[in-house]
Amino acid sequence: MLVSKGSEVIAETAFGLANQKTGKRNTTTTLFKTESTGKMITAVAVLQLVEAGQLDLQKTIIDYWPESKIRNANKMTLHQLLTHQSGLTSPWERPDFEFKQYTNEEWWNFIETNPLVFDEPGKGVYYSSSAFEVLAKIVEKVSGLEFQDYCKEKIFVPAEMEHTYYTMDTTSYFSRGANPYRWIGSKTYYEYPVSHLQAGGAGGWLSCIEDFHHFALALMNEKLISKKYLDLMMTEHVDFYPGKYGYGMQIYKDLMVPGKTVYGHNGGGMGFSCDLFFEPESKTIMVTMLNMYGNSRSLTRNYMATVLGNEPQIPE
Repeated sequence: MLVSKGSEVIAETAFGLANQKTGKRNTTTTLFKTESTGKMITAVAVLQLVEAGQLDLQKTIIDYWPESKIRNANKMTLHQLLTHQSGLTSPWERPDFEFKQYTNEEWWNFIETNPLVFDEPGKGVYYSSSAFEVLAKIVEKVSGLEFQDYCKEKIFVPAEMEHTYYTMDTTSYFSRGANPYRWIGSKTYYEYPVSHLQAGGAGGWLSCIEDFHHFALALMNEKLISKKYLDLMMTEHVDFYPGKYGYGMQIYKDLMVPGKTVYGHNGGGMGFSCDLFFEPESKTIMVTMLNMYGNSRSLTRNYMATVLGNEPQIPE
């Protein structure tokens, strides 16, 4: 975990084991899958192209991807995709989905043929990883770059994120990678197998706490998008229990820390949990990465509360 006030790191430490069998310990440079926190990266990519005049948030999928087979593609706007109002679900919600390597055609077949949650975009709010996969495809169509190359050139390099990688859904190929686990009891665990699910618009980048600290700094310091579009990203566009949702960003007002509004995203799945949240008034940044499946938000909340002068909550 890492806590900072702007660029000043207050605490940076590691706990536990990266590998339960070998006893290799986690360090502050260990690599973890960051899962849905990557939706912030996708939102930044979209807003960069909006700022450049290449995308319009009120235009639809069909405007930028005419051959798309997404149902209601002629109705779903970029704004609705960014705010989970499209009606799309996620590929892994299908009963026949397996966490394994799929061809590009198979992957998009899941997205295109999944039933819609509601038939009219904007009718409701439903968390959708497919929507962010579609956004990544639109970034590729407009920029002419593969999504991972766009993110590296336009986001990771400017933000000085030197250890963020596009990879499969495992860290085992990296000597600095943590193995993924689900804990069943205090001494009993399940180790997830290699699943070959690539990173993309929905998230899943491989990274470390220092790189995500750099991303939050670059975002707040307007190195990635201007203040106008950062404000738009941080605007409360829809209700999203237990808080609000902006563009690829969760918004917690008086929830994580009383009297403060905290912005960011969490992610979890296949043996990893990740939080990246910041409080812009004090420029407090909190990054938590775990190689265990579960909700890391209680850790994030307590560290954030302590730094901002509030009492931490006793964990259940």
